[in-house]
Amino acid sequence: MLRNESVQTKIAKKASDYLSNELSAEVSIQAVAIDFSRNIAFSNLLIRDRFGDSMIFASNFNTQLLSWDWNKRMLIFSNSSINKGLVYLGKRKDSSRLNVDFLISYINGPMKEKKEKSKPWNIFFSQAKLSQVNFKYFNENKEKTPPGIIDPQNLSFNNISGVAKELWLIKDSLHFISEKLSTTEKSGLTINSFDAICNIHNKGMDFTELTCQTECSTIGDELHFSYPGYKYLDEFISNTTWKGSLRDTKLCLKELKIFDPFFKHNQETALINTELTGTFDNLRAKNFDARLAQSTIIKGDFRFKGLPRWRNSVQQFRINTLVSTGSDISSIMSGMAMPKTLFDLGNLKYKGNLNGKFLNFKTAGYLTTDAGDVTLNDVKLNIENGLETGTLTGNIATENFKINTLGNFNMFGNFEVEKGVVPYRF
Repeated sequence: MLRNESVQTKIAKKASDYLSNELSAEVSIQAVAIDFSRNIAFSNLLIRDRFGDSMIFASNFNTQLLSWDWNKRMLIFSNSSINKGLVYLGKRKDSSRLNVDFLISYINGPMKEKKEKSKPWNIFFSQAKLSQVNFKYFNENKEKTPPGIIDPQNLSFNNISGVAKELWLIKDSLHFISEKLSTTEKSGLTINSFDAICNIHNKGMDFTELTCQTECSTIGDELHFSYPGYKYLDEFISNTTWKGSLRDTKLCLKELKIFDPFFKHNQETALINTELTGTFDNLRAKNFDARLAQSTIIKGDFRFKGLPRWRNSVQQFRINTLVSTGSDISSIMSGMAMPKTLFDLGNLKYKGNLNGKFLNFKTAGYLTTDAGDVTLNDVKLNIENGLETGTLTGNIATENFKINTLGNFNMFGNFEVEKGVVPYRF
């Protein structure tokens, strides 16, 4: 009689009614099928949060139970699949708790006497296949960003598909090997393939042997994040510490449009190697090495304060090598018009320090150009309001500088300036 699906469904509905009462939240299931090989199939499994909204849903879930041990609190499943699912997590208005906290507390079990925690369940899947799963994270206490800009407080990953191998669920942590995981975020970010060894827990996330391919970029090779706890992830930009390395990472600058539409039509690609530390709004890139445009090379140690608002962020750059040209710089800056003087200087090679904003900074160093060599002392460049009102001021010293290579000074030959104060308006 227990082999009859209608009987199994009735039993499952009794169990879901029991859980609904235990959780003070609706748990429902449309149909269940279990055979004597312990193959299990659920249809339309739904768990609502305590506000009555859908929190976890699976249209079809199939698996096989291989073994279990109630004393050790362990369940072992073989290959499993979820088709058309939804995970909807977040914080309601005026609440600091995640809507899923009550479910996590129930799974972990009640506190025993003498405040001893009960042993959590260990659940293992040899493989879990996902198809058309949506994941949403929301925070009703934060303002939303404009359309097309990624919003850490309101994420929406749609049509998640791929495979999680050797998946362990232990307490509130996940460990698995991701293979060909793909999805699209509402900002327009498209991940075609995410492959990594993944460890996600209440205090951090680790992604090793990482290869992430978007529509145009390829990112590797490992990233680690540490934070105070899941409930603090709404402050990911400021309270989550990064540590990792990028190796042979190919970054298409146009994909940075999810942070600023300035990059929307950028056609350049950067090949990057570096080591990352710090929080996203106070990020350090050590041993940074980037190759981009036709001939641009950038090497050094960089610090960024204020990301993701790159226009207002403050940088501290120690530039060991900067090789570029006027046309390269214009292309890297999404086609921004550059002063003719910059093109007249030909090939540029610079070593020095740079402090300030991207479009308003102070620098000191040594510049080699086709027109001659220039030593810069406290030189300030400000083009925040455009080239028409941009200014360049500071102290320079030249050596064998061929000023007649500059269109505005073609009446002169070679000249030298020692400790000259140069105010210049583009």
